[in-house]
Amino acid sequence: MRASNFRAIKAIDASKVTSLPPQPRLDGARYTKRMAANDLRLLACAGLAVAMAAAACGSDDNRNEASGAAGAATGGGLLQSDAALAEGSDEATAAAIVRDSESEMGADSSGPLPSRCTMPPATSASLKLADFGAVADGATDDGPAIGRAIAAAVAKGGVVAIEFSAGKTYRALSGTHTFGDFSWLLEGHDNLIFSGHGATLLLGPNVRGIWADGVNNVTVCQLDIDFAPLPFSQGTIRAVAAGTFDLTIDDGYDVPPDVPAPPSGVPFFGKLHRVAEGDLLHYYPGKILGQGARSLRITALDANQPTPAVGDTFVVPVLGVGQRGPEVMHVNQSAGVTIEDVRLFSAPLFSTYISANTGAITWTRVAVMPKPGTTRLISSWRDAFHVKDNRGPITFDTCAVDSSQDDAFNVSAHWMPITQLVSPTRVRVSRPYTAQLPQLGDTVQVADMTKGALLGTVKVTGRDPTTNQIDLASTITGLSVGTRLVSLEGSNPGTIIRDTKVNGTGLRLRSQVTVDDSSFNDGTVLVSAYDVEGPIPYDVQFHRSTFNHRYDPVLALMELSGTGTAAPALSGIEFDSCTFGRRISLSDVTGATLHNNDFVTGADEMWLAVANAHNIVISGTTDHGRPAADVISKISLGANVQRSDILLQ
Repeated sequence: MRASNFRAIKAIDASKVTSLPPQPRLDGARYTKRMAANDLRLLACAGLAVAMAAAACGSDDNRNEASGAAGAATGGGLLQSDAALAEGSDEATAAAIVRDSESEMGADSSGPLPSRCTMPPATSASLKLADFGAVADGATDDGPAIGRAIAAAVAKGGVVAIEFSAGKTYRALSGTHTFGDFSWLLEGHDNLIFSGHGATLLLGPNVRGIWADGVNNVTVCQLDIDFAPLPFSQGTIRAVAAGTFDLTIDDGYDVPPDVPAPPSGVPFFGKLHRVAEGDLLHYYPGKILGQGARSLRITALDANQPTPAVGDTFVVPVLGVGQRGPEVMHVNQSAGVTIEDVRLFSAPLFSTYISANTGAITWTRVAVMPKPGTTRLISSWRDAFHVKDNRGPITFDTCAVDSSQDDAFNVSAHWMPITQLVSPTRVRVSRPYTAQLPQLGDTVQVADMTKGALLGTVKVTGRDPTTNQIDLASTITGLSVGTRLVSLEGSNPGTIIRDTKVNGTGLRLRSQVTVDDSSFNDGTVLVSAYDVEGPIPYDVQFHRSTFNHRYDPVLALMELSGTGTAAPALSGIEFDSCTFGRRISLSDVTGATLHNNDFVTGADEMWLAVANAHNIVISGTTDHGRPAADVISKISLGANVQRSDILLQ
């Protein structure tokens, strides 16, 4: 949050701040400057966040989301000046993490996105949207003009570039698709380049951005995306009574419609920014009713909602717009798609949904963030990057997520429940959402998620897509109706997140992924599986990354849902050359390596909490940059773990 754009915020309770200093939130102009400096290494500073919702679209378990979004509300974030760190203190030690931030960023720049859409030599045509009737005045519906340009590009064949006018705003109030209206409908359309030249795509409440399904070699670059009206409003609490509070909508935000009762079938929540504490919490309203010109009275859904105070800020979901799908950018069953130098400033639900792709999908210098120069507390109502059921590698390079309200990244696959045991080695399954039937030769992981138990892995020797039938190479003990399986080859193998910043939201990593040279602030990482999303995690690796959280004492949770009595199953967990401002929790883990990590926690804080785990290897640990004298004294041992399960090297 930029002080020049928002009222003063009270100081955070010092007891809630660890030795790794809080970071100011992402400044849009500076991030734009960073995107222009392609050779600069992205800053590694901050903490890690992930929501603990029980389903992809959220749940009533808000513990981590409540804390994970806190950075957006208190100035915790993505860029940090060395001058803000006190010399001669523990903060000075942590300053080394952020040494290059301001020097590399240079002066603020409010100019357009950098020019990066280089036309390949084989480009056969360049089409200007203006030639198809686009007005680009920010008011006229340019949706039909965009559709005509896409149709013309497809008709031409070859590699065709569709050009936006530099710095202009294109309003899209209409689109085409049966599953919501999309401004850019790409179904089987190949070899297209959308060159934004720093333009803005301003979407109407019923329109989304990009539907790319079954495409090859498509690039979208140099574009800002926003909504008008916004999918949320925002105001200041003026009065509080038992179970209710009165809210005055802040200038610059629309007054949302009344909500006499929560909509059925979907989570419907607002965000309470408690100024004194600095955190940003889920708050489920039972009613939202107008009380005058720009005033609302909000009644709590039940007694379990957090307590507001006069002067706190509340983010209001806009009924019929906010918390309603589909996603803004959809990439499915495609290959060779590149999204580059794109900023998304708001999203009614998911910002992106990246699913069932067969080839490489690359996101470079993509930011999901509140619009620079505004007082917005949130960006996306749900996940920024939702990654599901992909067979091709998904790469995120030099990206940023600030204040999305579920996960910054959810990297997972859908479990396929077994519906029929035809024989001990032949099963039929149901395929939810984007789940893909395993291919011949795939390795499937089989689990009983009622117990959090890994039953085994086995090769697929036969398949029948018409009946969702799968033949297995051998029997699996415990296989039964209701147990679940997932293809490991269809669980996002080769996913990489590198040089990326996350603030005020989190990571939910369930499948193989590598995280390099990144920074995460104010939240908790969850490496886990539950009965909808899998697989049971393996080969999840973090290298040279930095994590901190001011509001939750636990940074990283490695665990499985279920009874907790099953044998440890998470494997191949690795933290190498990372910095932690809070402790890590390792549960249900059979094989984790922590090498050359630095803990910059408070003096009395533990570093690791270990339970139901074995084969935990720890080496090269430092304490605020100095060799750690007694690592074992900073590890708490819980149930089903012995001292011999911890190997210190």
